[in-house]
Amino acid sequence: MFFNQFSRLATLLVAALSISSFASTELIDDGGRRIVLSEKSVSSEADTPRVASISTFGAELSLALGIQPIAVSAYPNAFPSYLRSLQSVPSLGSRARTSFEALYNAKPTIVLGLERMISPYYQRYAEIAPTYGFDLITLEDSLRAVEVGSAALGQHEQGKLINQCFLKTLDNMKKQIVESKGNKPLTGMFLTSAGVTPRAYYSDFMTVSLMEGLNIQAANGASPYSAKTPFSGQVGLEWLMKLDLT
Repeated sequence: MFFNQFSRLATLLVAALSISSFASTELIDDGGRRIVLSEKSVSSEADTPRVASISTFGAELSLALGIQPIAVSAYPNAFPSYLRSLQSVPSLGSRARTSFEALYNAKPTIVLGLERMISPYYQRYAEIAPTYGFDLITLEDSLRAVEVGSAALGQHEQGKLINQCFLKTLDNMKKQIVESKGNKPLTGMFLTSAGVTPRAYYSDFMTVSLMEGLNIQAANGASPYSAKTPFSGQVGLEWLMKLDLT
């Protein structure tokens, strides 16, 4: 039950802290593209952004802001229960191989998604609608993506409120864990793959950062690299078997 709740929190990609305060109406996505916001408030259905999402990030953020996305990348197998409302939303195909015909037909006014998926085909996206990409690897990436993404959709303050709600939820979950486990140290690991040579995420990866925020230490530790990638490393089976994971 706990890990189902945790996975949902991680997927929502919202967090409690605001890493910056934007005084101007100009923002930058993770591809260095300038976002110039409209001063017009969303006061009617006609003013509501038509959001297309490459991956589910843009769709999840839109739903959290009360906006129904008009197109979204396909989800492996089926959408989780908390994203059930996306089942009827037109599919754009795999996030790595977007159907630009489907995207064009959806008539979006804004496209939000993973920078690594958008960057190779940015010009094609931009010909259809203003397009913005976010790295979404570290917790800092996610904090920024939520704030900038909300602002790009004309709901900067609402995005901050979502973050505050997340902080309260995360804090409550941490208290529950401490109360149930006492002072016993907790250790965990998120595997990216299993098999003969398993790989596990480093502690700077967003999901693991959230885990550590819940007072569960990442057994794989911090990344030895200065760059964001690779965000996982190999772990030996013998070493893995010796760990006291709780």
